[in-house]
Amino acid sequence: MARVNTGISPLLLADQHLIAESVEITMIVGSLRKSGYCIKGYCPDVYKLGKGHINHFKNKLKYLARRLTVVNNEMIRRGFNPGTTTECLEIAPREFQNDWRPTLEDSLICGIEL
Repeated sequence: MARVNTGISPLLLADQHLIAESVEITMIVGSLRKSGYCIKGYCPDVYKLGKGHINHFKNKLKYLARRLTVVNNEMIRRGFNPGTTTECLEIAPREFQNDWRPTLEDSLICGIEL
């Protein structure tokens, strides 16, 4: 499982969640690369938790690159040294370089009250 704290500002994340998200975002593209850039299984258009929630992001690498940038910037602000960069996300084939904007419903799906 990879953690993407969808629609939640990195400012609100605990240190351990911030660090985990930085690493786990790159795990998504790592699994794509391992499969020869083939999404195995269902790729839901709508964000959800459970089966398929990682596949949802595999064709949204532009979003993940943007998210990783803000997560890593917050890590630096807190004095951490992120070990990840957006490079692995940016070199993936074009068909995976789609953007996405989480809705309020996407942000609330994990039960966080804003």
